[in-house]
Amino acid sequence: MNLDRIILRGEELNCQFQRWLPARAKTRACSPIAALVLVAFGSSACGGAGNGASKPTEMSGSWTITNNIQSVSLGNFNSTLNVSVVSSVCYTPRGYPTPSGGYTLAMIVNGPGCFMADSGSGSGSITSTGNVFYPPQTLLIGVPSDPIPADTTDDLQLVFVEAGPNNQYAIFQGSGKVSNGRMTGTWSCDLYAGTPSGSPICSDASGTFSGTHQ
Repeated sequence: MNLDRIILRGEELNCQFQRWLPARAKTRACSPIAALVLVAFGSSACGGAGNGASKPTEMSGSWTITNNIQSVSLGNFNSTLNVSVVSSVCYTPRGYPTPSGGYTLAMIVNGPGCFMADSGSGSGSITSTGNVFYPPQTLLIGVPSDPIPADTTDDLQLVFVEAGPNNQYAIFQGSGKVSNGRMTGTWSCDLYAGTPSGSPICSDASGTFSGTHQ
């Protein structure tokens, strides 16, 4: 490569901008050294532009999800879910008791892309740290497409189930958005499932979540 040609070409381009420079700066700006610096800087900037490019969001795999749930009667429940979700059907693998004494068939999310972590069936994995009503059992996620293209925002639905003793559950329905490997949204307690009598333990609870694909 001819270094002199690079310098001369850089000088020619740089001098086109001297009408915007103060008089004292014009001479320095049109020097070969300044022109070479300009060329080198421009090459570096252009080369680095793609380094931070967004990538499509693959829903399967590991997510870290932070929950901030407030219960009027029981206080705040702040927790972090560590889940590894796998492709699945769009409904939970079991039904849940209802206050009327019956059972729901299953909890459902909209797909067609659905992903689950369920400790009972061994699909994926789910653990938590922090404050929860009961130990986490199931996280089910539904999205319109997978993968989600970079810089595109899609809706998502979630069902989060915590399983307690004596056929008691805390079941949360969630909705939100997912884009570029991050999800955000809100939770609300399902009032119609989770206990064979009375009200679910989470009946006055709701909150927010945010998650990051690992």
